[in-house]
Amino acid sequence: MLTSTDEFAVVGGPPEFIEVLEAHLNLEEPVLECIDAYLDEYRTWRRNIDGFLELIQHVYGPGTGLNLLTKAGLIH
Repeated sequence: MLTSTDEFAVVGGPPEFIEVLEAHLNLEEPVLECIDAYLDEYRTWRRNIDGFLELIQHVYGPGTGLNLLTKAGLIH
């Protein structure tokens, strides 16, 4: 996941492409910012973010996805 000033995008592709992205970019910080933005939506508006939680786990796999969501405080 990459971020701009106020928008988020999902970037995917073959494992080799993702490895190149991860080798050149620190993706964890923008991903945590994105998760935090969704958490704000939930806290402020009580919007359902279940689909987003599933997306994070799908994109990053259950282990890394759960780790990122735990770091962001969404899962305890």
